[in-house]
Amino acid sequence: DSYVGGIAGVNLGGDAAASKVLIICTENNSTDTVEANQYAGGVAGANVGNISLSGQLQSSVTATDYAGGVAGINTTYNAYKGRIYGAENTNGTVLGSVNAAKYAGGVAGTNSAEITRVENHASVRASTQYAGGIAGVNDAGGKISACVHAQNQVYATNGEAGGIAGNNKKDALIENVQVRAAVTAANGTAGGVTATNFR
Repeated sequence: DSYVGGIAGVNLGGDAAASKVLIICTENNSTDTVEANQYAGGVAGANVGNISLSGQLQSSVTATDYAGGVAGINTTYNAYKGRIYGAENTNGTVLGSVNAAKYAGGVAGTNSAEITRVENHASVRASTQYAGGIAGVNDAGGKISACVHAQNQVYATNGEAGGIAGNNKKDALIENVQVRAAVTAANGTAGGVTATNFR
């Protein structure tokens, strides 16, 4: 039940030095329903490779922990660094819904790598904590740039809810982003960009 993705369970990347793109999503894609105990994503349960989006990706993603519209977790491993990005001169768009008890993100449940030029329209809900329009948590080493969360609500029952990230950890960066949707934490902290920001 771990590492379940609509296209790949784990995207490990290829030649790290050449930074090859292994998964390319163009035009309109639908992965229907993706469910796992941990690490569920519309494309990959865990990503340490490259995922390029140039169209719309629609999916319904559910996990106990770490659910993302594209990847449950976007991270680094040895020489590999996960990248989720809109193709050149365009934003990839994520649609549908993302639900988790903890770590729910419109693009990634948690990010410690790179997410850029992605627009999320999916609803994001964490039944306990860490809900974000782009990432539930932007962890150390994570960079979220030129991203947008629009249309549907980000909601956390407890803990943190943020329009971009529920929690932006120390040594993590959020820049050049937009939020055009409601952000709610029923019994916690909510912020338009991030609920909690550490330096």
